[in-house]
Amino acid sequence: MTSARRSLDPYLWLEDIGGDEPLNWVREHNAITTSEFSGARFEEMRDEALAILNTDAQIPYVRRRGEYLYNFWRDATNSRGLWRRTTLDRYRRHDPEWDVVIDVDALAATEDENWVWAGAAVLRPDFQRALVSLSRGGSDAVVVREFDLETRQFVAGGFELPEAKTQISWVDADTVYVGTDFGPGSLTDSGYPRLVKRWKRGQSLDDAELVFSGEASDVTVGASFDDTPGFERTLISRATDFFNSEVHELTADGELLRIDVPTDASASIHREWLLIELKSSWQVGDIEYSAGTLLAARYRDYVAGDRTLTPVFVPDEHASLHHYAWTRDRLTVAILRDVASEILVFTPEAGAPNRCPAFQTTPQLRSSPSMISVTRYSSTLRVSLSLRRCCAARSARLAPPCPRSRQRHRSSMTPPLRWPNTSHDPTTVRRFHILLCAPRDLKPRDPPCSAATEASRSHGHPGMTACWAGCGSPAAARTYWPISVGAESTDRSGTPRPCARAATWSMRISPRSHEIWWRGASPPQHS
Repeated sequence: MTSARRSLDPYLWLEDIGGDEPLNWVREHNAITTSEFSGARFEEMRDEALAILNTDAQIPYVRRRGEYLYNFWRDATNSRGLWRRTTLDRYRRHDPEWDVVIDVDALAATEDENWVWAGAAVLRPDFQRALVSLSRGGSDAVVVREFDLETRQFVAGGFELPEAKTQISWVDADTVYVGTDFGPGSLTDSGYPRLVKRWKRGQSLDDAELVFSGEASDVTVGASFDDTPGFERTLISRATDFFNSEVHELTADGELLRIDVPTDASASIHREWLLIELKSSWQVGDIEYSAGTLLAARYRDYVAGDRTLTPVFVPDEHASLHHYAWTRDRLTVAILRDVASEILVFTPEAGAPNRCPAFQTTPQLRSSPSMISVTRYSSTLRVSLSLRRCCAARSARLAPPCPRSRQRHRSSMTPPLRWPNTSHDPTTVRRFHILLCAPRDLKPRDPPCSAATEASRSHGHPGMTACWAGCGSPAAARTYWPISVGAESTDRSGTPRPCARAATWSMRISPRSHEIWWRGASPPQHS
């Protein structure tokens, strides 16, 4: 490595995530933290944290697929997890009955594999087949196997792919779009798919039709099929780097139709509507739209050249966009106004937001709509996390009142909280300070820290680490952890697993997953 490259990035040597020098640096700083925090008090805090993380009172968050609500559940007994389902009526009960579809612990034991659940793509509209992804030890690479939801068996001779950084999605019962390691030259320099193929059942993967080819310098490419009746379309995505991407529609005659939006914007299509979330300002004709604006346009008109845009949300000094999601016929937009959440409901034809008073909550850390389904249902699952109250999930048909479906019980270990949100002058303070009511003689040794994910250019959204805010002494939090680079963690079998530098500033808060905490220290700079 040249000295010129080192001078541009003094931490470039840490990119060698498996190298002895970076890992030795991590071990040295792990030892400092281990020495300071180990002992009876740490074990007590760990037991309290595990009790919170493993409690049966956790809300089982669900995704609706047909008549069933699916959930992936982990606890002390099922460390690898259960993929299970129930009905909406059962879900509303205090102790719903769950039907286990896949027991990952049992599967791992039967196949003698260190399986970690990596998700499942279920075929619509019948929801009888799934493409199940399983990772060995939690790596990015997955094994894909087709699963029959009626027989509860993997399909012999079905769609199956060996371990690779694969992207796969359904087109119909006999066709999928797949990007994987097809052989030399099929991956980007980042190690992700560069090619997308249309693969038919019974066909050799080598014979699958190539539908898109990216560049080696891209991060990744992928394809998805929207099967909404009357709005069927194939979308091709191409990430040119971590902050910029292009989206194309692949027409029936094989033409690539570019959706011409800023490459750093997020574009999404629902039925006849195109939504554009801006990450930077954008000049369209005589109008300049600011970063953080959410715009809507009629999709077909837009790709034909019409630049008629409707601002759905425009940020100001007090309000910013948090999240948005579609039901079948309405758009829900969650915003943060002076940190407190509001949810606006838009009926596209009417064009004006209808505010649901039951959705307005303050003060809360999070109250965002998490859709049971994006395209086919009119109901939502709204999740709210109050500073003083328990986490709750409410189902609604976008009109108050919103019945509460599930609520997590408050832990007896949760300490009291308070949150000042005013200043000495008239200025509004757009944040909450969450303070543990500690013993009077406890003196904080370090100032509070505010974290941001620099690598993703994201300031993050309000939230709390329930494990550490809910148990133990604040004295244990005086060191900001963990920010090690190229850090070495372990999987459940104790096998070391390197963590990439991209996760440098990610806070690993679960002692169930990571036994060792890393101290917040700057890595040495190499000349």
